[in-house]
Amino acid sequence: MGRPKQLLTYNGRTLLRAAADAAIACAPARVIVVLGNEADRCRAELQGLDVTTVVNNQWSRGMGSSLRAGAKAAATSGPSIAAVLIHLCDQPLIDAAALRSLIDTYNRTDKPVVVSEYGGAVGPPVLFAGRYFDQLQAWPHDYAGAKALINAAPPQDVARVPLPPAAYDLDTPADFDRLRENRSTP
Repeated sequence: MGRPKQLLTYNGRTLLRAAADAAIACAPARVIVVLGNEADRCRAELQGLDVTTVVNNQWSRGMGSSLRAGAKAAATSGPSIAAVLIHLCDQPLIDAAALRSLIDTYNRTDKPVVVSEYGGAVGPPVLFAGRYFDQLQAWPHDYAGAKALINAAPPQDVARVPLPPAAYDLDTPADFDRLRENRSTP
């Protein structure tokens, strides 16, 4: 992107603020935001929100390092956490209702992995139950995010939630331009 995409503005809010707002609106518990590049600027974007921030000083190593940082923060925040919901700020079409559908599916099915299904694939946002915390905390692949852990999970552990808006993520300036111009999304 050439700049921190979490600080891009869409609909009057940064992508980071919008993602945090969505998580707060549906979260039955504490929201933990993992920050990396431009952590101080990002923290300022979250001012006034009821979130806990964790700085991943190894953010340049890849998504896996952020997974580990967030999972460690969640695991040490108290014994009563049953699951973590991983939501990325570069999926700007994901709102609180979409995140709530993952939580509702978890509560209804008791499956330890609840994934978003879109475009014939699965990926984040994703919910992992507590029995996956050890794997998340010890995730050895810096450049592999939650999708690799989803693919490694036994099929009987996984519930799929159709979530077409998750297919749209921002990886390039052209993606962001399409979003701002309200052109059709992939």
